[in-house]
Amino acid sequence: MPTEVQEETLTLEEILAGLKEMHRLILWNDDHNTFEHVIHCMMKYLDYTEAQGEKIAWKVHNEGKCAVLE
Repeated sequence: MPTEVQEETLTLEEILAGLKEMHRLILWNDDHNTFEHVIHCMMKYLDYTEAQGEKIAWKVHNEGKCAVLE
């Protein structure tokens, strides 16, 4: 008997809303990614402003990690 599969398509907003309720996304410090790259990714993928991305980059640099989504 064949197995029936259902596909569900979600928007980025729906996915992020689910993450905010159930999980934390933690950004860890490393020696490979530059401040500019981290800020760029925060802006491109999470719709943060440049100032927010810079604040996160400094927090990660000084504290070793930062929750970027909760």
